[in-house]
Amino acid sequence: MTRKQRWALMVMLLCLVPTLKTGELKSGTIVLTFFSKDKAIFAAESRLRLKRTDNTVGYSEDGCKVRAIEKRFIFATSGINAFEHIPDSENSWDGYQAPSTLANKVPADASDPVKVLVTLWGEWMERHLNDELARNPEPILRGKRNDVLTYAMFAGLARQAGLTIYRAQLRCACSGTVKRAVLSIDPVALETSTMGRFGSEEGADIADELLYRKSERAREEIARWKIQLNGVDKAEQEGAVTVWAAEFVVKYVRSEEIGGPVDAVEMTSDGRIRWIRRKPNCPDH
Repeated sequence: MTRKQRWALMVMLLCLVPTLKTGELKSGTIVLTFFSKDKAIFAAESRLRLKRTDNTVGYSEDGCKVRAIEKRFIFATSGINAFEHIPDSENSWDGYQAPSTLANKVPADASDPVKVLVTLWGEWMERHLNDELARNPEPILRGKRNDVLTYAMFAGLARQAGLTIYRAQLRCACSGTVKRAVLSIDPVALETSTMGRFGSEEGADIADELLYRKSERAREEIARWKIQLNGVDKAEQEGAVTVWAAEFVVKYVRSEEIGGPVDAVEMTSDGRIRWIRRKPNCPDH
């Protein structure tokens, strides 16, 4: 695949905006998560919104929205994560690919390499978002329903703490004339087994419908799971349920921006990374 083709496949999550002549945001995702003291699982669907050569919009089902990085970390993100400048590819950027490059800057003797990587990535994203907000904020801000620009989670092993997860949020300080992204990084507590979600608002609402059993269809879905999981090892159940929850969202979401097969990756407290689901076109590390 050529460099030009790679840029054509970049995805932008969550911020739903029209195609522009000077640059393109691409959108839509839902990430389902599972955390415990022993493991972290990230699952996401695969739909990408692409601009065709005739400037119409189409979709592909081959996006790789969860990643494993150097067999040391796993990563998932939603929000504004890439921007394609047309035809100025030198100023285009891709927050999905960035962790693989930035991981090379994590010192081998770092006591908390996860925090180092999430900080490197968050600051890298902050610079690019601020450049876009200074250059032309309209594509980023149009259609925004809240101030969250980008949300991400990283998991890996820390020397003393073992399995460690951090969340990074980039929010928009956009009430004044000068608009900028503000980065915050926080650890995620792993005291109890917990399922969660982040991504598009509609996708999150449907995930909550399922996780909190708010509807008859959600209760019926969970009842089917109990039957299917009868006799299945608990470790396998956790991965299956995370994938099925993402598939439930895909099934019932109205937005055309969310869809396609679900990929899911797991990291355990011994540092092992296992793909629960992975399309052949997605890198395995």
